Amino acid sequence: MLDGSGYHEDALIAVAFTGENLKIRATANFGWIPVGKPMTVTDVRDAYMVTKIDGRPAAEIYERYLGLSYEKMPFSTVNICEFPLTVEQDGVVMGRIPYDWTQEGALCFDVAMHVGDVIRFSYALPEQVLGQVLDDAEAFRAFGARGMFMSICMNRMLFLRDEEHLETDAYRAVVPGAVFLHGHSEIFYLHAGGEMHSTLVAVGFSEGETGKAAPEEQKTTLPRKEVIPLENRILTFMRAVTSDLETLTGQLIDLERGLENEVERKTRENESLSLHVVRTLAEAIDAKDEYTHGHSGRVAEYSKEIARRAGYSGKRQNEIYIMGLLHDVGKIGVPDAIINKPGRLTEEEFAEIKKHPEKGWRILRTIEEMPMLAIGARWHHERYDGKGYPDGLAGRDIPEEARIIGVADAYDAMTSNRSYRRSMDQDKVRGQIEAGKGTQFDPRFADIMIKMIEEDSEYRMRER
Repeated sequence: MLDGSGYHEDALIAVAFTGENLKIRATANFGWIPVGKPMTVTDVRDAYMVTKIDGRPAAEIYERYLGLSYEKMPFSTVNICEFPLTVEQDGVVMGRIPYDWTQEGALCFDVAMHVGDVIRFSYALPEQVLGQVLDDAEAFRAFGARGMFMSICMNRMLFLRDEEHLETDAYRAVVPGAVFLHGHSEIFYLHAGGEMHSTLVAVGFSEGETGKAAPEEQKTTLPRKEVIPLENRILTFMRAVTSDLETLTGQLIDLERGLENEVERKTRENESLSLHVVRTLAEAIDAKDEYTHGHSGRVAEYSKEIARRAGYSGKRQNEIYIMGLLHDVGKIGVPDAIINKPGRLTEEEFAEIKKHPEKGWRILRTIEEMPMLAIGARWHHERYDGKGYPDGLAGRDIPEEARIIGVADAYDAMTSNRSYRRSMDQDKVRGQIEAGKGTQFDPRFADIMIKMIEEDSEYRMRER
């Protein structure tokens, strides 16, 4: 129904906006951020089947980056919805979602692809995608929209799952009679000459009667297919990207000396890309805990500063920073109900929490190109007196990087609100770290942390 009061499983909608004083506002929200190396379409069949990417069977990119293959399982869009491919046309980043793959390794699209198209994977957290929509809906309210029409790619429904209704709820809070279409490949951007998968397009106008309040939307039940855990897909992706960066850097170093500036520039680009992927993963980890968003980033910053003051080289400081970003990666495997439980944990629940260092180590040790990543993940909860976990290491048997991250982690834990207590003030935190010198913490790194606290008289470290 064009007043938004009905539901049709299959429909064709044509909309025309006219009026002497008509004002129209239109927006397109994608929300995913391109990550990973650029790849080139090198062969297509009938425009809609990509057979080769970088000269290899196209579907191999999903095995390399997400651990998915034709032999392991049939194609399932729910396993790739977090990672749309993207192609940039006329400065606009557009999503590209294949709907199937073939045994021969071709990817099937319902949008034309071309030899020479440069594609990249992309990634987003649900709160990033929804945050753009909520901001956009408020902008339509300020615009004074009296009618709205939205076209929403089905991939957003697969990605957001139980939260997908929040998109339409946001716009219908502005215009109760808003009309929306859920489908796939239905959005065509004429200026850039391409279809926009995974995108929400909203058009609002300021003339016309507001429709009736819409009843509760009929829910669509998605077919349940085998889903590989997101953490497995993220980490496979991260390992592949890291390998790409090491290979590219090695190739560049082999170039003649006359290209040294280009080598340096490309190396910086590769390091920046790798760091972006690591930060994205760290955000995904922190998103599990509603009380400690940003924890991994802060621990990384504190750890790098401790390393700097301890006289470490710039390279080692950066390594410790990345180790700090991923020190809690093992929490991906801990149930949200335990992480966000109000009140104290039971012995069984705490035992489950204590498994996260080893889980993190098992995940990160497979990244052969960056072997140091696993150090911080496994040993950041060891104690200087040997009473920590998981291995009960003591003193200098604990890797230095883990001893640094352990102090930084403890500082951020004490200065963060938790489900079972409020954050502590600086004086109390300083006292706790002082008391832990030689027992919980390496005295050298504890002293550096105490000095940082003493210099932070306005309590600005938490604002990083």
